[in-house]
Amino acid sequence: MLLARFLEVYQHATELYGLIHSRYITTPEGMAIMRERYLAARFGNCPRVMCEKQNVLPIGISEDLKIARVKIYCPRCKDIYSPKKKSADADGAFFGTTFPFLLLMVRTFLSRLTPTLSHTLNGNSLCLRYLGSSWRVTRWKKSRNKLRRGRNSRIKVC
Repeated sequence: MLLARFLEVYQHATELYGLIHSRYITTPEGMAIMRERYLAARFGNCPRVMCEKQNVLPIGISEDLKIARVKIYCPRCKDIYSPKKKSADADGAFFGTTFPFLLLMVRTFLSRLTPTLSHTLNGNSLCLRYLGSSWRVTRWKKSRNKLRRGRNSRIKVC
């Protein structure tokens, strides 16, 4: 009887701690700690090959307890996956549904940006840039590009 009561109190204390954790990680101190963990890849990497081992963030599917386990969110492909690490046992409510988005909005420099790719085709300079969440193709005419970079310069401005 005493052991059953102890296990029940322990379970409730664990749930309370998890809910406090979900609120703490949205504070400035919590965000700083989670940022360091994100940069150190403590939550793992994206399983997709095209994401090139992008660091992931934990996310909960529901704010309610015992609905779903914690998942991982990739900021590059913007998809949610099941984690392969030991943290898969944690409840998703311990991180909340908005944590990764809030962290990425506050710390916009965290999202991994792909370098700019440029190519010259038929005298026009084409530029492919990754800006935040989408690829954009920019075109400059050869004459306009010459004005930007100078006539004798061989540096491409993209």
